[in-house]
Amino acid sequence: GVQHGPWINYFPDTGEKWSEGQYVRGVQQGVWKRWHKESRKLEFEGALADGRETGYWKRYHANGAMQAEGYYLEGQMDGDWVGYHDNGQKSYQGRMEKGLAVGRWVHWYPNGQKKAEGDLVKGKRAGTWRLWHEDGTPDPDLSGEYVNGVKKP
Repeated sequence: GVQHGPWINYFPDTGEKWSEGQYVRGVQQGVWKRWHKESRKLEFEGALADGRETGYWKRYHANGAMQAEGYYLEGQMDGDWVGYHDNGQKSYQGRMEKGLAVGRWVHWYPNGQKKAEGDLVKGKRAGTWRLWHEDGTPDPDLSGEYVNGVKKP
């Protein structure tokens, strides 16, 4: 038969819950959750429409700390996204459009020090990018002007 209604999958080795959500005539719909195999902590939660991610999603590291949060549209990342290191420090922040990074993006090291900042066009570096080493000193080798993801000499 076709999967329909509330659905729960279990880890075969322990019988603990692995994922839960709902099927409508064989297609995943509504809010789904899945747990990490190793830690049994929540791995992600978000909505599916016709089996594709939609709306606001949250993803978690195996230790339970937030990994990323942002929006999907028709199965592609679309909207503002923020990522986090497993120690809780922010890892990145930027905007996605139809699965590609666009606009101003900022990245940080796990110690909270800024790692990189610049603009992306269709997922590639464009314009002025500033990068830093983990100790906070500027990285002149990687900083500079970029065109279509390539640093100008």
